[in-house]
Amino acid sequence: MDKKCVGCGVELQNIDSNIDGYTTKIDASLCERCFRIKNYGEYQLVTNNNMEYIKLLEAVGKTNDLVIYVTDLLNLEKDLDEIRSMFTNKMILILNKKDVFPRSVKEEKLIKYLEKQGVHFEEIIVISAIKNYNIDYLLKRVKLHQT
Repeated sequence: MDKKCVGCGVELQNIDSNIDGYTTKIDASLCERCFRIKNYGEYQLVTNNNMEYIKLLEAVGKTNDLVIYVTDLLNLEKDLDEIRSMFTNKMILILNKKDVFPRSVKEEKLIKYLEKQGVHFEEIIVISAIKNYNIDYLLKRVKLHQT
């Protein structure tokens, strides 16, 4: 069975209701979880263990796809370089929430700080998704790296 849920992308299955992708009708386009979110507004917590996450990252690492890693400027991971080392793919680091920083904090300063910490990405781009800041620039850079 190769059919995937159009909501979350997990492979659909009708064998075990305790496993992701469960649906009562195997020809459905949504898993039960996504169906309940869409039609009833009911959210069901999904608990994935680290091994599932690592398998997903390893699968991405086997492609030639551009990887875009989006993180919150207020909550930077300590292991950014470790995450980067998991991939041979080109990677762009996106730092979101520029809007919450004072204007006196310049993008270049943030980027140079990360580079001094040993964080190595093809590019580091600072954005504000809520204020639509640098989104057009980000799109141009993504298109450039895809060619």
